[in-house]
Amino acid sequence: MRYRGIRKRFAVLFVVVTVVLLVLNVIWREYVQREQAEREMLESVQVLATEMDAIWDFMERSQPQFVRNEDGTYNLYCVVAAKAVAKIFTYKSGSFTIHYTNLTTRKTEDAPDGFESRAMEALLADSGLESYYGLVRQDDGSQVFRYIEPLYFKESCLECHGEPAGELDIMGYPKEGKQVDDLAGAASIIMPADTYLDNVSTNIIQETAIFSLFVIAGLAAIFWSVSRVATAQMRRLEEENRQKSDFLAMVSHEIRTPLTSILAFSDIWAASNKPRNDDEAKIMREMRLHSQTLLSMVNNMLELARIEAGRMRLSREPVDLAELLGTVRSSLMYLAQRKRVTISCSVERDVSVVMADGEKLRRILENLVSNAIKFVQGGGQVEVTASYDHRAGRLVLRVSDDGCGIDKNDIANIFDRFVQGGATQGGAEEGPATQGGATQGGESQGGAEQGGATQGGAQREKVEQRGSGLGLALVKELVELHGGTITVESEPKQGSTFEVVVEAPIITMEEV
Repeated sequence: MRYRGIRKRFAVLFVVVTVVLLVLNVIWREYVQREQAEREMLESVQVLATEMDAIWDFMERSQPQFVRNEDGTYNLYCVVAAKAVAKIFTYKSGSFTIHYTNLTTRKTEDAPDGFESRAMEALLADSGLESYYGLVRQDDGSQVFRYIEPLYFKESCLECHGEPAGELDIMGYPKEGKQVDDLAGAASIIMPADTYLDNVSTNIIQETAIFSLFVIAGLAAIFWSVSRVATAQMRRLEEENRQKSDFLAMVSHEIRTPLTSILAFSDIWAASNKPRNDDEAKIMREMRLHSQTLLSMVNNMLELARIEAGRMRLSREPVDLAELLGTVRSSLMYLAQRKRVTISCSVERDVSVVMADGEKLRRILENLVSNAIKFVQGGGQVEVTASYDHRAGRLVLRVSDDGCGIDKNDIANIFDRFVQGGATQGGAEEGPATQGGATQGGESQGGAEQGGATQGGAQREKVEQRGSGLGLALVKELVELHGGTITVESEPKQGSTFEVVVEAPIITMEEV
């Protein structure tokens, strides 16, 4: 299932990358193809405009050879010939349109449309502008390529448009008083663009299909290779982790058996023999305390190993919260009395029995309470409360203390494994922890660590604060096994409050 999840994530990444690449390719290719199509259309209309200019120039140069009328006027002018050729070409081509225009025209048929007006204004504003063009969508939905090229007055034009302004020319129109090289108007060419744009779409489809094949083939090969390597590494790491967990479980089990015997024999000895002196009593207490601490560490390692192996399951049953808290208090009373710490327990009246895994809740509370006891100075207090969030249907357990607290920078790490006193397993510091500067990592039965405190400066208490760094890690795993969460609020020198919220339906007395 885990490997399928990895492959699924790789597959999703593969699809996302493929789609992104295809979309980017389509956008890029469309831009490139449209630019190329516009260049081709521009070249075509420029050739046509050059041909029209050649006709105009030919007519202008040949005009002196034309037959003059009796009044001295020519029977054919270059502008008339150019416009006539433009109309004939427009009619015969059936798709191209050539039109000569100006902002002020002598004939209404030469008046500019909107695009031509904008082009003429641009040409007037910038005398260096050689042309004005662009794609335009017409009212019928088709697209055309519009091209505007400026025309300038020449010497032969001044006969009808030059000085003096207002005087009637030979054709009966008032002269405009123009000079050579003034803007005379523009040649407007309209070219259909749909054929070019259709070719663009066809090329994009073809290129996208080819590109898609290459991309999909390449990414599929990468996906296959990476997924095989990743899953192989995951299998190897999982096997190594399983072997490590099995080894820890085996070692822990082998250690727990003699520890249980030591505790049992020490209890039998204490019940049947009175200590002969204070030293003997102290030795018995220390032996019992440290055996319990070591047993707690071993139990934590065994449970974490079972969780990693997926063999940890919830066994829900009715749990009396008052009895649960009393059991936890009794199991830790010896450690609390030794530190002169008071443990108080309270259960809200509206919750007494819930459906949960009582043994795992006990392990959660024992780790949290023993963790709190270790870092509360003599005469301090640890408070355990149980309440119920009826709206969310969840049990809320809180363990508060008035100890040294935890630095805010360390709170994020306190639930990590093998984290304690600002060092990892095998590298923990032997010196005293600074106030509020260590990490908390509790063990049940006094095997937890809470950093950030100086415990009176006594070397024995410093040693007792050390542990395996698994207590709070186990608490977090057990809480999440219940589908719950654990949070902590703490300030240096102000104490800490751990809040556990788990799914645990209330059971009424009738159901019990």
